[in-house]
Amino acid sequence: MKVLLLALSSLGAFTDVEAALSDTGPFPSSYAAFSARFVQPPTPDVLTELRGHFFQHKWDNNVSHITSGYWYNSAAQGKVRADETYDGEFASSLFDYTDVTAGGQVLNKLRMVGPSVGSSPSCFVEHIDSPGFPLVTSDILKTNGAAFGGVVIDPIVGYTQSWNFLLGGSISVIAYLDEDNLLVGFDFWGAERRTKVITRFFNTVVGSIEAKVFENFPC
Repeated sequence: MKVLLLALSSLGAFTDVEAALSDTGPFPSSYAAFSARFVQPPTPDVLTELRGHFFQHKWDNNVSHITSGYWYNSAAQGKVRADETYDGEFASSLFDYTDVTAGGQVLNKLRMVGPSVGSSPSCFVEHIDSPGFPLVTSDILKTNGAAFGGVVIDPIVGYTQSWNFLLGGSISVIAYLDEDNLLVGFDFWGAERRTKVITRFFNTVVGSIEAKVFENFPC
């Protein structure tokens, strides 16, 4: 009897594991990584012209920085704007991908107000190596040779298809898309300072963004 119960228990555990490994949610069953039916899907085009809310946590050897806010991504205009709040600071950051150096550095303008809303604003203007918000273009996965990473059930955004690639040939990125190929999050990290950045997007609206969103940035 003990042997039978043990066998049934093991069978039940195996069934649970098998069910978990084959759970692809809204995606095709061929997306299940541990399945004989698995086929790496073709690399999708990603939706662009995005605006919505985000959470972001960045940390390295010296910093742990959590922020939230609203962002705009326009591949058509080559610009990303992120408005954020964190630890008594209010900031707006513009990443201008139409102004990139020969070494791949992107122009970043950052305007900050803090520690109170009555504080005098300060500005940072510099070409930087690792923008906190890459420009999402329709071919970002194809251009960077992304490999399918399987279906991931994210605790914030739910079922996602994950894609792994190197951004700029050096920054490791995992992009998370929903079933409509809308970006719902990304993780990236660098080895030099053991930097990790986790970003999740929600309440996203897809549609053209007016140029005035990026104009007259006060820095």
